[in-house]
Amino acid sequence: MTEELLYQGKWISIHSKSITTRNGTEAKWEFVRRSKENPEGDGVDIIAKYKDSLILVAVYRYPISRTVLEFPAGLSENLPVPQVALKELKEETGYTANESHIREISPILHSDPWKSTETIRYVLIDVPETEENEHPEQDLEDEEVITVELVSLNNLLENILALAELKGYSLDSKLYLFAKGIQDTLND
Repeated sequence: MTEELLYQGKWISIHSKSITTRNGTEAKWEFVRRSKENPEGDGVDIIAKYKDSLILVAVYRYPISRTVLEFPAGLSENLPVPQVALKELKEETGYTANESHIREISPILHSDPWKSTETIRYVLIDVPETEENEHPEQDLEDEEVITVELVSLNNLLENILALAELKGYSLDSKLYLFAKGIQDTLND
């Protein structure tokens, strides 16, 4: 299988790979790579609990021209996973924690392997109730448009659906499935 670089950008590159199909014909498969792949995972999604709420972000996503309700997240930039998660939590939401507040780090996961080599890791954080976290301040990059949303964990699925409708947000599929899983587990 030969691979050809079609486009190289700051954060992603687009490639085409020659493949042989099941019936023996030659074909091309196009896909995206992260420009800075990291063996520890390309990025993190942060599942952060504060008091009785989940800390979520509503992020304006330029490719779809919509604001999406999702977990705080960020690229690894070749840092250890705990450092990335704590840095992104602070930048995107203003909330702070330290490594002792990290409850779990998932294995490396492929989020959309049919079109991308990108990998993520989920980091579960219990954000402490501190004076600093009573009035969190974001530290966003210029191109980031992010609103922090605290959503009660009680009836999480209903709460995110209502918030999305009220504010016109789209929903991230990972957040929806997470909330649906919690609901289904509680209703068993």
